[in-house]
Amino acid sequence: MPPIHDRKTVEDRVCKLFSIGTEDIYSKSKEKVKARALGLLCYRAVTALGYGLMEWARQLGLTQPVIGYALSREEHIANQNHHKLQK
Repeated sequence: MPPIHDRKTVEDRVCKLFSIGTEDIYSKSKEKVKARALGLLCYRAVTALGYGLMEWARQLGLTQPVIGYALSREEHIANQNHHKLQK
């Protein structure tokens, strides 16, 4: 399977992993599964796609501290599920 190179691919894989729709990721819901999906999406966008924290925060309409917190909180999920995102 080719590596992840674009935002849409990351979104699709995160949605599949959490069994949610794309709109659920961006709903800003406090629901645990949606918040974790957003966190994982942020983590992958910064680490795999090379987005900067400020750039990614602007695209999502969030603040840099929110993205930073999501990155640190969700790093363990990314490490545990790395192989699932590659499929």
